[in-house]
Amino acid sequence: MEKSKMLSKIEARNKNIWQEINAADSEIIDSLLVSPIDVQKKLNEIDNEAILNQITKELQESFDLISGQSKTYEAVNYEWRYDSYDLENRAIGNAYEKCTYNFLSNSDTGPDNNWIVLDSDKPLLTGEPLYLKSLSAYLVMKSWYGELLAENQKPEYEADDYDNPYMLMFDELFKLKFFSLLDTAYANVTGVKPGYFCVALFGYWYSGIQEYITQS
Repeated sequence: MEKSKMLSKIEARNKNIWQEINAADSEIIDSLLVSPIDVQKKLNEIDNEAILNQITKELQESFDLISGQSKTYEAVNYEWRYDSYDLENRAIGNAYEKCTYNFLSNSDTGPDNNWIVLDSDKPLLTGEPLYLKSLSAYLVMKSWYGELLAENQKPEYEADDYDNPYMLMFDELFKLKFFSLLDTAYANVTGVKPGYFCVALFGYWYSGIQEYITQS
């Protein structure tokens, strides 16, 4: 099976993060709440097969629901948001009837010429939403927020413990882990798929890749 563009992007980003972490000064690494070794160990402990089976099942149920409707849907969008009070919160998903992109004309040439696409990865999703089966994004993210990070918190909060580029990259590695499994799950789903599919993970940190998007 040919590798998807999104998976290539995920793998490249994952490689770049580890290169940057490995090149960091040892004093910086030693000062972090968690170590790169601990992060890699936790990532390796994630049960890929079990999570892949679960999210494939959930996606298949959602796409089967969409296929059974009299309406047609052009887009599916899921969002997961970190909740410190509920570490097993799920990604909420909706299907939308219309998926359109915002266009802006060049003011110098008038509205009929030189149209350009703005923010092409984020279309406008409209129409009455169809609520879908929620997605178990927490199965990966709780390994970070609920386990590794929670186990290494200091009694007293210090902003620098969290607000630094290496903690941000650690966070993104878990997002990338989920997205790599999601890529396989999405490929395994059968039936008609929408032209736009997005799963966004919004955590404590805003990372380089925090959305899985595929468009056709």
